[in-house]
Amino acid sequence: MNIALIDERVSEKIEESLLAKGFLPIRAPKSERLAPDVASHPDILLFKDGNTVISSRHYRDEAPQLFESIGMHNRDIKFRFTDDLQGAQYPADCIYNALIAGKRIFCKTDSISGEVLSYAREKKYDIIPVRQGYPACTVLMLGEEYALTSDDGMASILQSNGVEVFKIRNGHISLPSREYGFIGGACGAFGDTLYFLGSIELHPDFDIIKTAMDASGMKYISLSDEKLFDGGRIIFI
Repeated sequence: MNIALIDERVSEKIEESLLAKGFLPIRAPKSERLAPDVASHPDILLFKDGNTVISSRHYRDEAPQLFESIGMHNRDIKFRFTDDLQGAQYPADCIYNALIAGKRIFCKTDSISGEVLSYAREKKYDIIPVRQGYPACTVLMLGEEYALTSDDGMASILQSNGVEVFKIRNGHISLPSREYGFIGGACGAFGDTLYFLGSIELHPDFDIIKTAMDASGMKYISLSDEKLFDGGRIIFI
């Protein structure tokens, strides 16, 4: 059974929907080193690409049962733990937050974990520096060549690297204690399907979002009838 790694605050409705779709939801425990609003966001706590998961030894020690569960359900996963210490203040909180688009990796190179950069070089990815420390939160990739975002800076750099960008407005995605969340953090992709943490149909720019999905050939599933929730993505393993 494929794992769906989710924020520990995700609603029971969403958890039940993931189970019904054949996924095993695992709630990521919060890290005491991070600010409470993102402390259990999967895309803050770890970096995952293919069968590689990169995280900190500190978080492994905080949440050993999480990594044991992942390893038990997927024997092919390769863990790489670092001595990097995350912190509650930006950009010390986003050292594992990077956006993969085909053979490209978009990241804030002056703050991203060196282990993520080493991995990207091993994979011969094009490393593309960005000013945004949360590229995986602010951008939702639809395959390799299409993207949704409300972030002007990310839109510009994605377009300059051959990605067709569909812009949506800020807001309309909840992130407790912050003004709003982001589209990348409110979704996870598995195969050709996007799974949304809440109802994507409730977003006022749903027409733009649907056009982007149609252009990319991606399908979608709203996992509940609730307002979209930025839970730091669903990371499927």
